Amino acid sequence: MRSQRVSRVILSGALLVVAVTAAFLLSMALIALTGGSAISAASAMLQGSVESTASLMTSLQRATPLLLVAIGTVVAGRAGLINVGQEGQVLVGAVAGTAFGLYVLGSGWPGQVGTLLAAALGGAAWAGIAAVLRTWAQVNETVSTLLLNFVAIQLVYFLVSQRYLLQAPPGSQAISRSLPAPDDLPNFVQGTGYALTSGFIIAVLLALVVAGLLKRSRFGFDLRVLGLNEQSADTFGIRRNRVLITSLMFSGATAGLAGGVLLSVSPGGVTPTFSANYGWDGLLVALVANYQPLTIIPVALGFGIIRAGSDFVVATGVNATIAYVFEGLIALAVLLPAVILRRQVWALRLAGVTEPSAEAPEPAQPAASARPAASSGGSPGVSIPPAAAETSRERPHA
Repeated sequence: MRSQRVSRVILSGALLVVAVTAAFLLSMALIALTGGSAISAASAMLQGSVESTASLMTSLQRATPLLLVAIGTVVAGRAGLINVGQEGQVLVGAVAGTAFGLYVLGSGWPGQVGTLLAAALGGAAWAGIAAVLRTWAQVNETVSTLLLNFVAIQLVYFLVSQRYLLQAPPGSQAISRSLPAPDDLPNFVQGTGYALTSGFIIAVLLALVVAGLLKRSRFGFDLRVLGLNEQSADTFGIRRNRVLITSLMFSGATAGLAGGVLLSVSPGGVTPTFSANYGWDGLLVALVANYQPLTIIPVALGFGIIRAGSDFVVATGVNATIAYVFEGLIALAVLLPAVILRRQVWALRLAGVTEPSAEAPEPAQPAASARPAASSGGSPGVSIPPAAAETSRERPHA
């Protein structure tokens, strides 16, 4: 069993290196075909992401909203929910934080804390629409959260286009007024030409707290049971609707919080494109990390490095579309090893091949009993009654 695990790790590492290298070479070829210099682009990628302290701080800054979005995505995914509305939730959170900073409370740490809380509440409320539709009308949350992205864009466009609401002074188009400087988050690290806001520390601490809750709390246990099988959740007396609403709204809250952090990272006012694909990329971070709350931290850092490098490459004159293609190719390259290994495991299962167990098998449990046990997924496992185990879910789960 140990040798099989080691071989899988080696195979996964080898596939990852090959896939990322191929994606990088293909991106450089596309740059060359469009009239750019592949060597200059590669140098700019390194220079803009990790070459200096300033570039490294920029990468961490880019990773912060990605990590926040991924945290909530993991929580929703553990409950079997597929939230794809992070882009709209980031936008609504940014607008809510801006409105609070402009009209409610203005300066100092109360303004900073209030702006973040308002942003989180805005994102939670926007995700709550999909949560209510899911629990009361049985509307699939994947569809509702996706469609709410487009509604959020139009809502933000209206709010930042009206003089009596959030629009900037005359002469501007669809952009909001900027928050007062005292409302910006304090810098955790600062130097010549760079700064890292305290939002990064907030994101890392929140990821650690969520990891602990998912592993050791009753709420984490309820999420895992519900994600595995809704009927088994009824067996344990879990209130499904409450857990579903809580997890989906928490996912929206962290995405909204990412929008609040972006107000300090990208000052200048909120626009309908303010989210800048941070919602989609944060969702991708959670998928690459396989919904593991601690794994999302290094994955988000990796994606932050890619975004920082791509932004610097665009600044050197490379077509922005090529930079987005590069990000997509790298993301596919990172996902490829997991997909191949998963197909390999399923092929072995279909062939009737099982891994040898290093421990003696436990006696069968009675059908009516179920006991929590530590599992490799980081949260308590459950012994599912046969009647519930035979019932398949209608939609995929994490």
